[in-house]
This record gives sequence, C-alpha cells and structure tokens, in this order.
Amino acid sequence: MGQIALITRQNIIAAEDNDIERPVGPDVLQYLSRPCGISSDVKLSDLMSHVSQNPRLQEFLSDYVGADIAAYHAEALDTPPAVSRLEHVEVAWYANWRDGNVFTASPQLQGVGPDEDKGIKIFTQPSGQGVWSVAYTPLNELAGLYLRADATFRIVGAGSQQSMVVKSEMTFIKAFTLLDVLQGVYSTVCHFESPDARDEAYEEVLAFDGEDDDDGDDMLSWLEGN
Repeated sequence: MGQIALITRQNIIAAEDNDIERPVGPDVLQYLSRPCGISSDVKLSDLMSHVSQNPRLQEFLSDYVGADIAAYHAEALDTPPAVSRLEHVEVAWYANWRDGNVFTASPQLQGVGPDEDKGIKIFTQPSGQGVWSVAYTPLNELAGLYLRADATFRIVGAGSQQSMVVKSEMTFIKAFTLLDVLQGVYSTVCHFESPDARDEAYEEVLAFDGEDDDDGDDMLSWLEGN
C-alpha cells in the first residue's frame, strides 16, 4: 500500500506499511496527494487544531479556498461550543453533471442527523437520516462533532437539480487523498471569505425565502438540490 496520511486526534501523521508513523510537520504539503484515513475518534476540532498549528498548511488552505481561515479557526476553537442537532459531519463526494452525460466528483462536508423539517437538507439516506448542508452553520456548533469520510457515492437522476433524492442508478467508490479531505472540509465551511460574510449571506437567504414566489420555488428549495 505504501505511505498514507492519517488524521488522528494528536496529529496528521505519515504511516508506512512497516508501521512506522511520524507527524508530517512542515512537510505536510508533500503528502496532499497521499491516500488519507481518519481515526474513528477524530472530531472536526482536532483537524482544525492541526491545521491552525501548522502555519504552512493554514496559509496554503487560505489561498486555496480564498478565505480567512484563521477567523474560522477562532470561531471553531475559541468560541464557547453550541449544541448541534447533528450526529456527525462527514466528507463525501458530490457529483456535478456536465453536458448531460459527463460528471465531475468533488468533495464536500455535510452534516448527518435527524430528518426533521428545519435547516437546508440535501437528501434523505435510506436509513431515514437527513443529510444537511453545513455551509451556513457556525463552526462552534460543528467543532465538537466526529469527523467521518464516506468514499461511496451514487450518481442518480442525471441532469436534475433534485437528483440526490431520486433512487440510485450507479454507485462508485473513490478513495480520498489528504487534499480531498481538507478541500471537502474547508471549501464547505469556509465557502465565504469570513464568518461575518457567511452570516450576512445566510440572512439574505432567509429574506429571499420569506418572499412570495409565483412559481412556488424559493432559495432554500434551490439550495437543497445544489
């Protein structure tokens, strides 16, 4: 199998076939293309703590996603925690259709929790659990949740914005690299330049959702399919 990157509660480490493990430290960028695993006891706050303590990685991710990651880390790690209704967060693949029959798969972070009528739901799992957008969620609500990764994804309802709620047509497994995990987390929760910009955008979403729409569509419904 060779060398992999492993996210643990203590660090991001490089693991070898011969069981030699060492922190990646300042050489972390050399491991971005390595297959990546996440220990079962890791929480989102652990990953963010690792990144915040690695200036080279934090600077890289700030440039990569175009956001003030230090401000998001402060919200996650220095703000009193808030109770979340979610059970955990997970990095998962999201398929974007191009030209009808071609798709690209990109990683994103999503929340998993009770399928109740609030929040921005992406789809409902066969188990009945809801899968929720966390792009607008303050990080002190997410930091204490366990971080998982689901390498299985389904291509359903080609060409439909609401495709994720249609029955499965094709199922794939695509392993995550360290960059995939980091991109999935940070491109989602740092989608806006700063936490303040995120909160302002969410207020606009709520205001739009409250307006009458002759077609019966609203912003929240559109977001559920994107």
